[in-house]
Amino acid sequence: YVLSNEGVKAIVKEGLSGDAPCTLPYPFERQITLSEDEDLQLGACAALLKFQFVPSDSEGKTTFLPFKIEEHIIPELINSWWKSHSLECRKANFAHCASVFPVSFHYVSPAEMY
Repeated sequence: YVLSNEGVKAIVKEGLSGDAPCTLPYPFERQITLSEDEDLQLGACAALLKFQFVPSDSEGKTTFLPFKIEEHIIPELINSWWKSHSLECRKANFAHCASVFPVSFHYVSPAEMY
């Protein structure tokens, strides 16, 4: 994820202070599931604050890839949860929703970087 300076301020001031929606305990019917994945937690807080989510690529493809490279380009290895939750890939041909200009991949070993 990428947040503007104003986005960070909104998360802190509106989402995390006092009785804000991103602090525990969550108001009834506005709960979010606790997760050890801070990116999912931040996204859930941003959704509660009604942030506008936009693709990170000018062609609407995803540049922040949360799994290994092969899991984004080989259809049989694609994570089904991510496929249904990815803003860029929900309606696209999934094998073609990754940008040709990726910014990051997760779970990449040093040997896989070369």
